[in-house]
Amino acid sequence: MGLDGLELIMAIEEEFKIAITEEESNKIETPNHLTDLVFSKLKKSSQEVCPSQHGFYKVRKTLIKHLNVHRNEVRAETNLADLIHKKSRKKIWKNLLFTLSNGQTVYAPLTRPKWIKISILVFTLGAFIAAMPLTGYEIILSLIFALGCWALFVFLTSFMRNEFPPNFQKVKDLIRIAGSLESKTWTRAEVYNRVKAMIIEQLGVKEEDVSPDSHFINDLGME
Repeated sequence: MGLDGLELIMAIEEEFKIAITEEESNKIETPNHLTDLVFSKLKKSSQEVCPSQHGFYKVRKTLIKHLNVHRNEVRAETNLADLIHKKSRKKIWKNLLFTLSNGQTVYAPLTRPKWIKISILVFTLGAFIAAMPLTGYEIILSLIFALGCWALFVFLTSFMRNEFPPNFQKVKDLIRIAGSLESKTWTRAEVYNRVKAMIIEQLGVKEEDVSPDSHFINDLGME
């Protein structure tokens, strides 16, 4: 599918709050095909208890905007670590959470790499063992010293928090933050009329040239 087709699909997705896969878009040849696809997705989403499709649409749109990536790179199973580089992860993660939650506070801080967590535990244990003879083997005093060292290690490594939280590893995990987008109940006729209007707008063709069975490439000149 060329640029014209891609822009039309993206406009359709934004208008109806749905997600259309590349495989689905490649099978669309006429306004009727596009209308049937959109209507089936709207009908399916209205019957679902959890509007995860709407949530994924919002997540994907937000990721494309913030990361400047292609829509095909953003799938439900895509690892967030593959999309967001560690160097810019802290700033981007904060902005993503703010946008997806509509400004509400979401507690999902980045964490330290596993090797740092293990190192902190080892150093803390080492501090406790080293403090024992210095305190005359007073367990309480040694424990206080070790906890102080632990707090210091935690503070010194705070800038190294660049790993995603365990419950936010994939794109699909962001859907719980995005929530759902409101949608109306569409009839097929309403879907077709809106699809037709968007075809005219996106492709720059005349209204009389667009019929339900017009071929996008052969009849409407879509690239």
